[in-house]
Amino acid sequence: MLNSRRLGYTSAFLAAITLSASAQMHLVPEPRSVAAKGNVSLTGGVTIVCDGCDADDRFAASDLQQTLTERHVPTGAGLRIVLQRLAQHPDSQFTDAMKPEGYTIAYTPGTLTLTGATAPGVFYAAQTAKQLITAAPGATPMLQAADIRDWPAMKYRGLHDDLSRGPVDTLEFQKKLIRTLAAYKANVYSPYFESTQAYPSMPLSAIPGASLTPAEATALVAYAAQFHITVIPEQEAFGHVRHMLTWEQYANAAETPHGGVLAPGQPQSMQMIDGMFKDLAKMYPGPFLHIGGDETFELGYGRTRPDVDTRGLAPVYLDFMQKIVADLQPLNRKILFWGDIVGNERSAPLLKALPQSFKNSVTAVAWGYSPKPDFSSYLKPFADSGIPFWVAPSVNNYRQMWPNQNEALLDIQGFTRDGQKMGAQGQLNTLWNDTGESLANANWYGILFGAAAAWQQGKVRFRNSSRATARSSTAIQRTSSIRRRTS
Repeated sequence: MLNSRRLGYTSAFLAAITLSASAQMHLVPEPRSVAAKGNVSLTGGVTIVCDGCDADDRFAASDLQQTLTERHVPTGAGLRIVLQRLAQHPDSQFTDAMKPEGYTIAYTPGTLTLTGATAPGVFYAAQTAKQLITAAPGATPMLQAADIRDWPAMKYRGLHDDLSRGPVDTLEFQKKLIRTLAAYKANVYSPYFESTQAYPSMPLSAIPGASLTPAEATALVAYAAQFHITVIPEQEAFGHVRHMLTWEQYANAAETPHGGVLAPGQPQSMQMIDGMFKDLAKMYPGPFLHIGGDETFELGYGRTRPDVDTRGLAPVYLDFMQKIVADLQPLNRKILFWGDIVGNERSAPLLKALPQSFKNSVTAVAWGYSPKPDFSSYLKPFADSGIPFWVAPSVNNYRQMWPNQNEALLDIQGFTRDGQKMGAQGQLNTLWNDTGESLANANWYGILFGAAAAWQQGKVRFRNSSRATARSSTAIQRTSSIRRRTS
């Protein structure tokens, strides 16, 4: 008999597959309100109407048309799909909470009307419309007719993609990732760099051919913007920079010889950080930059040992983080940092005492990759101190070929649920490719489940993601051969 636990399957994962068969509409994420109206044959074809639309809404219409064409849904007058803005078609049921990214879908015989107050709202309505239309070779295309009202629970819903400890995605693969994330209403993509983003100011920092070039970064940002996805680059700016520090030119910035942590007291540390992030700000013009700051295990074992012995690890750590944030203030970006080093009860008084200018400039990203009954202890230090925070669960793909679903699904479910309860502004689901063994196409289940958890209010049900994987599998599998670069 197949040993499902040895393969990383779980009772929750198997239940997800079982439960999906009983679900009626299989919409992912699950909308807030759905009134099903039965199945409608599309033998007469579909026409998409976007009268008076701006460029954003025309793109949403074109994206929807492309999907229907790929599914061999004929063009014709059988069903009109109308894309429109709320301003031109007022609806008293369209609440203020819905306006930033929410939408409605309304079916009347012959017409499916998609309404949003904003460009993202119209786009997300079109993504749901894709899921309402089913088509298979040789079968009659069908519409699952429904009236829908929907909007997200969390403002920021994204994926953190490790591009430093394994294959470095090609630009084409990243575009496929962008399209798939957007189809399930994620709005953030965060590539992770240790030494795989090329910087003009530091030509030795990345290996040519095994890193993203500035031109690729610029192209990625422009492509993602069409899909209402913000690209947030993470460049480690404290720990995890051992590949850079192997170069003699940068060695004086190291906390310990041949180590991976920058020494806070060394002038060269700030010179490196300043150069990298000025370059990043030019390549990635969005509102956020991520400076990392996790797992600074060597801090206090080298150049800063006297200071750490005198004052303690957390004060030395926070002093350097404040210095980094102050240096980056002219870039006018919100700075994300990992919350593991100071996100604990011992550091809580220090967090509360931080200047308000620092708190206004940063967002802590609390991470936890194992299921727990309650994740509030990860978040309370930031909530009590007034520092905005996100939650970061994990697909649990690291150091193994197939993700451990027993860990991943419960972690994503519980951490996102508790983040919503405690006021987290966002969720950043994480991929980590430690040792490079993870098979990219095995990660989609957890990626899409994470997107559903961030959009939906409260505890996402496991069944929501199984149909999502099935719906996108054909398109996704075609990308398996284009991951090409290894760092």
